[in-house]
Amino acid sequence: MLVAAVVLVVSFAFGVLRPVGWYWLPALAAIGLIALAAAGLGTALGGALRRFSAVSGAGINLSIYLFFLSGGISVAAFLPDWIQNIAHFTPTFYGVNALEAAIFYQSTDNLGRDLTVLLLTAAAGLGLGIISLRRRLVAN
Repeated sequence: MLVAAVVLVVSFAFGVLRPVGWYWLPALAAIGLIALAAAGLGTALGGALRRFSAVSGAGINLSIYLFFLSGGISVAAFLPDWIQNIAHFTPTFYGVNALEAAIFYQSTDNLGRDLTVLLLTAAAGLGLGIISLRRRLVAN
């Protein structure tokens, strides 16, 4: 979340990204929900694997795949159809879609869908993280 905030502030200061008007709110909501989901899923992964090296390896690989499928490396619309179909099952796809719509296009198309998917993912991630930590604490 801190990295995203710094990137947004620096980009705004140098005129690279300029969300107009209230479009800052959907952008910040998407960033916050992505951060919550990632924190919860990372906690669940850490609680399940219980070793730093295993969590690091799995987390880095998972992050790269999710970033690729979300359209973070290239525009998802330019990917092959079968990859686009898989991308729709990843929550990061909806996060990138919400950010692109708010920052680049000043649009609210699909904003409700995108934020709903992110909210459900954040809730599920935090729930899994809580369960994972609770099991680990009870086991010790």
